Amino acid sequence: SYAALGSYDPNTLYVVSGSTASTLSPYTGSIRGNITDVAEVAGDVALDFSLGNFFSSSVDGATNFVVSNIEPGQTVLVRVNTTQALAVATFSSNVLQPVGNEYTASVGINEVDILTFTSFDGTNTNLVAVNNLK
Repeated sequence: SYAALGSYDPNTLYVVSGSTASTLSPYTGSIRGNITDVAEVAGDVALDFSLGNFFSSSVDGATNFVVSNIEPGQTVLVRVNTTQALAVATFSSNVLQPVGNEYTASVGINEVDILTFTSFDGTNTNLVAVNNLK
């Protein structure tokens, strides 16, 4: 239904902003979002999931990722660049990880990891990671 858009014109490109595009669901084709760069401040990287679904950040000697504004059904990808050898990443308590397979940053300098966060309940997010992409 396109009622929320007013009168629908098939020759018009409609731009949807924000994270609530339910009036155009289900989607066909591809959807892309802006990539938000997030800097570490006093040891923390604030990942505010209301700002988008794609983030880029870095991890150094000790970096704590703090996740906020999680929505149910949301998936967020974070590109992490290691800026120190043997960097250490920790996460806020609302980030759940597979026991025995928690994320450990790639060990070299300027290596790239991808973190995938998915939420089913809007309270916690589940994290899985891929390390050392070349």
